[in-house]
Amino acid sequence: EAPHGEAPYGQLWFARFDPKDPRRTFGIHRAFPPPTAQAAPFEIAIGESRLAHDRATGALAGDGHTVDWDLRWTPAEQALRLLPDLFYGPVHGETTVLSPSPRVALSGRLVVDGEALDLAGAVAGQTHLWGTKHAYSWTWGHVAEFSGGEPAVLELLGVQLHRRGITLPRLVLVALDLDGERHRLNQVRH
Repeated sequence: EAPHGEAPYGQLWFARFDPKDPRRTFGIHRAFPPPTAQAAPFEIAIGESRLAHDRATGALAGDGHTVDWDLRWTPAEQALRLLPDLFYGPVHGETTVLSPSPRVALSGRLVVDGEALDLAGAVAGQTHLWGTKHAYSWTWGHVAEFSGGEPAVLELLGVQLHRRGITLPRLVLVALDLDGERHRLNQVRH
């Protein structure tokens, strides 16, 4: 969906971070004609790129950089919902986020500026963001690989909305899956 007053469009984003050589850090962001999508099983096509519940394939170029990917994973058994449950009903919020596979083993190939990275069981996460309005600001943190090797996921989201000329206070949401227990701080009372 597009923000009110705008024609629908799809977007692809790619970011590379290299702490050892910051000159290799960059991002690409491109808008495309409206995507095609299906809900079950989930699949969306933006340009020539595809994202499904169990794979992602595609390519993106911009600002002198190129990236292409062919990635596969086994979907998680349960999605991670950061927002209160009422945001996931038939009438959802203006901006919604969902992590259908917050911690999965990723396999496949990623090629960045001609440098290939073959993945075999790398820990990864899949998150979707959609809505009719953009949030004023997002702060997002995701940790799915902890020392000690026990499967765990920590997801943090700080979101601030700007509505009717007023910037609302930041809403901070926390989800932690650890030792078989699910902890959520995502209600107004939290």
